[in-house]
Amino acid sequence: MWLIFLPNAPYIITDFKHLAEPSASVPDWFDVMLLMWFSWTGMLLGVVSLYLMQDIVHREFGRWVSWIMVFVVSVLSGLGVYIGRFIRWNSWDIFADPKGIFRQFVVGAQDPSLRSIGFTVIFAGFFLFVYVTLYAFGHLLMEPVREK
Repeated sequence: MWLIFLPNAPYIITDFKHLAEPSASVPDWFDVMLLMWFSWTGMLLGVVSLYLMQDIVHREFGRWVSWIMVFVVSVLSGLGVYIGRFIRWNSWDIFADPKGIFRQFVVGAQDPSLRSIGFTVIFAGFFLFVYVTLYAFGHLLMEPVREK
């Protein structure tokens, strides 16, 4: 269940594409700041939830398996964001129309487009980069505590 809804956290970043559409009702700087704020919050919550899951996997199966899980989840999140942004499926559609999703997934897997592969890889790389960066900073901050 967690994995189905995880891509919603980083998905918010893709809303930056709407900044190209002019708005007379609010200033551009307001839209930029709002999107930055919500995007950062979404990414941070996604990273924290992935960290909590990695911690569980690490305790049960070991360090290497937990990092493999992080990599696989990053790729699946990138794919999930692609599915949401371009194919326009929502997380709950897996419950509402599982056959439709399965059919479309099989068709897409048989003949993947360069856009789907490229977007998934780039977004997975970005999510993984943010995760590893925050993971490293978190461990650096905890280092003085461990030494005491």
